[in-house]
Amino acid sequence: MNTNKQQIIEENTTKPSVSLNGILQNFLGNMREIKYFFDINLPAVKNRETEVNEKFKKFTNNHEKEINGRKAIIVQVEEMKTFEKLLEEMSCISHQPLLCNSSFLILINNFEYITKAILRKFFLTYPKSILDKKEFIIEFEELCQFNDLKEVKEFMIDRHLEKVFYKSFSEQQKILQKLFNNKEVLQAINFSVLEKAMKERNLLAHNNGIITENFVKQTGYSVDSVGKKLFISKKKFEEVYQEILFFGICFLILLADKIKDKEFLDVYYQQLLFSLLEHKNYLLIKRLYENTISYAISEDGNSEVINFINYLLALEKIPEEKDKFKKLLDQYKIGSLSDHFKCSFAILKNDKKEFIKLLKTSNFTLSDWYEFPIFEKFKEDEILSKKALSILEKNTKRIMKNAKN
Repeated sequence: MNTNKQQIIEENTTKPSVSLNGILQNFLGNMREIKYFFDINLPAVKNRETEVNEKFKKFTNNHEKEINGRKAIIVQVEEMKTFEKLLEEMSCISHQPLLCNSSFLILINNFEYITKAILRKFFLTYPKSILDKKEFIIEFEELCQFNDLKEVKEFMIDRHLEKVFYKSFSEQQKILQKLFNNKEVLQAINFSVLEKAMKERNLLAHNNGIITENFVKQTGYSVDSVGKKLFISKKKFEEVYQEILFFGICFLILLADKIKDKEFLDVYYQQLLFSLLEHKNYLLIKRLYENTISYAISEDGNSEVINFINYLLALEKIPEEKDKFKKLLDQYKIGSLSDHFKCSFAILKNDKKEFIKLLKTSNFTLSDWYEFPIFEKFKEDEILSKKALSILEKNTKRIMKNAKN
């Protein structure tokens, strides 16, 4: 955390105003890179741990003897180097979980980034909403380093944010919840998962991950874990990862509503669901749609239909939501929709005959066939694919010709 005044000024005077979509893309990009880093390291840690443990067990079994009624490991002089090397490997694997734990620390850093970015954007738009106006004191020597009032405002807001992030996690969340007072969305976020994750981060960062009695009392970890090192499992990482994703996107949507960013709530909301669908994050799409769709805007009516289709595609992929998927699909009236959207619903209903018929008058192109998740199950049918590709080729030529004209 930065407390140096001059450094704050230098950072602030070079920091451009970032759009909401810019913040969203930075956040999502960081999250995906962090998950990739964790996923590639976890198997390496587990495999190496198993390999070394098996080697050590084999060695001890071969060299175990009973002396005076007690078991002991007898190592000959010529084998000491081998034994010492094995002990060294055992010591090393105890440090390998640092790779996974480091991923978790970076994940929490991104959580702090999105929280700070949301607050900064909000305060820059509505500076009068800052709760404690007494904090806004600026020295004359600092004032002389700015070119205009905009830079002064940004500097003072950044200074305020530094103070906010000195507060505890619960106090930070109270500030957020007071600024974005929406019970429906706030209740959907599991703040207890996030608060526990912050305590785990603090233990890793400040106590080398060694579990203490106080940590056990605060988090509900078992008493017999005291003195052991915390290891972030795949299950734990996934749980926190998904909650941070949901938290960040929800608050960006609430912020877009507050600052009346219609483009974000229309175009970028639609693109967001599509992107999550591409990355097979079906449960997150379900949570987002069901808790934030009331904020989405559809000025031409198309976004509303597209969002619903993406939601249905996600439900279809969630085993326990199959009944809900079928019910919503059967209830939806498609009579007034264009052939393009009717074609999409034909896919959802697995009506191949209707699909081919409507595909001819739709606006789907060859690139859509290869890029859109909606075509995934139909691609498995070779005969259907051949017919579809022929039509899509004609569609592509027609659309390109119309675009030129």
